[in-house]
Amino acid sequence: MLTSPLTIIQLVLGKFLAAFALFLTMVIPTVSFSFFIFQYGNPDLGPILTSYAGIIFYGSAIISVGLLISSLTENQIIAGALTFGAFLFLWIVGRLGETTVTIWGKLANYMSITAHFENFAMGIVDSRDVVFYLSLTFIGLFLTCQAIHSLRW
Repeated sequence: MLTSPLTIIQLVLGKFLAAFALFLTMVIPTVSFSFFIFQYGNPDLGPILTSYAGIIFYGSAIISVGLLISSLTENQIIAGALTFGAFLFLWIVGRLGETTVTIWGKLANYMSITAHFENFAMGIVDSRDVVFYLSLTFIGLFLTCQAIHSLRW
């Protein structure tokens, strides 16, 4: 990797897009469940579509942070466990933030990875949620580039 003729950005984006494509190959088949739901009922299409949009944003954020953690470790099992731990921490902090009304509780709730998905699941596309996921994705990719760049020196 360190002697690759690719630029760091190409390397990171290639790994991100490959992981994201794998993620989409796991999500896309679940669309067939919607066909069964429509066959036997008359659900609102809005929450279904926004939930899929939220899943895509959620997945991109997890993948980018996972790439960052992977670039900081040499063992892929440790990277996977740390990525799981990081998002478990964000989930727990968000749930703890729901129980308090202080400024720390609001901050903790904002940092929750799942709290932003809940609006998508209800059919609400809020720009704050989109910005949160895109920011987390781009910050993760940027820091991954910086981590790999520091290895080349």
